[in-house]
Amino acid sequence: FQAADCGHAGTVLRFLALRASRIPGEHKLVGSSRLFERPQEDLLKTLRQLSVEAEIRNDTLFIRSQGWKLLGDALIINTDISSQFASALFLNSWSLNFDLPVVLNGSSVSQSYFYMTMSMLEHLGMSIKRQNSEFYIPNQQALKKYKYKCEIDLSSAFAIAALAAVSGNARIQNFPVNSLQPDSSFVGILKKMNIPVDFDKETLIVKKSSSLKGVEVNLKECPDLFPVLSALCALSPDRSVLRGAAHLKFKESNRIQAISDLLLCIGRKHEVLDDGVIIEAQDVSKRNLVIVFDPEEDHRMAMAASVLRQAGYMIRIENRHVVNKSFPEFWDCFEGL
Repeated sequence: FQAADCGHAGTVLRFLALRASRIPGEHKLVGSSRLFERPQEDLLKTLRQLSVEAEIRNDTLFIRSQGWKLLGDALIINTDISSQFASALFLNSWSLNFDLPVVLNGSSVSQSYFYMTMSMLEHLGMSIKRQNSEFYIPNQQALKKYKYKCEIDLSSAFAIAALAAVSGNARIQNFPVNSLQPDSSFVGILKKMNIPVDFDKETLIVKKSSSLKGVEVNLKECPDLFPVLSALCALSPDRSVLRGAAHLKFKESNRIQAISDLLLCIGRKHEVLDDGVIIEAQDVSKRNLVIVFDPEEDHRMAMAASVLRQAGYMIRIENRHVVNKSFPEFWDCFEGL
């Protein structure tokens, strides 16, 4: 291909950039201003170590490639901002004509997602050798399996579970009980919040809570839970502490600030942290405010606002279409509950 529109999606940009760079020629990936405000320098560094020319100009990533050729003894990837740079590389390392040593440097933000990617690749037949933060992908890796059963997106499943927790009940079918997705931790979080949760084989059943309890959670491995979980915690009179995910400010929106704006709209006392938020104890019985909320092209923020709306706050959510990025059927599920 020569051109593609990535919209607001950082995952699409990063994964597609490495794919395009395998194809000799000139390519350009366009996207929103917000997409290119997010940290992409590590993506450029990765491409350049593979002898690929890459630069960002005017909300466009320009790539000029003659195929991959490793510069140096090993490819070094920084994982302080995201694990996606590493995942993008590994996903596109089939059928190389050279061995590829890789070193991951940094704090390994959301590293569970990277290990989930490795698990899938190994299932499909890729041999990956590992010693601590050093990896080795031998040349000429070939697919050995051609089918893979994908799990449901547990970030989106959590939004439905949160809606059920405040207004009714939900049955989420084909739920991966032993999932590698870090967002699977939401089941335990719901239980701590006094939300009835049960399993019927591979169906997760969530019912309305009689009284929501506050919770303290480190979200380093599951930052996508933050917006909806913040909204759920705001419906409890208890104090809640959500932290561990400073990189939330680099998502589709600055999610820490966006949640603060939403909490201010409903009059909820809170303290903004560099890596999350503290929601103070407060009476939450009054819900007669009329609110207009714009998720600013962030699908998770639209889902967070929907939880508050479902709980009785009179919120008009603008630009509802933003959920199409990850969950086009979301509003149908919302109305169904």
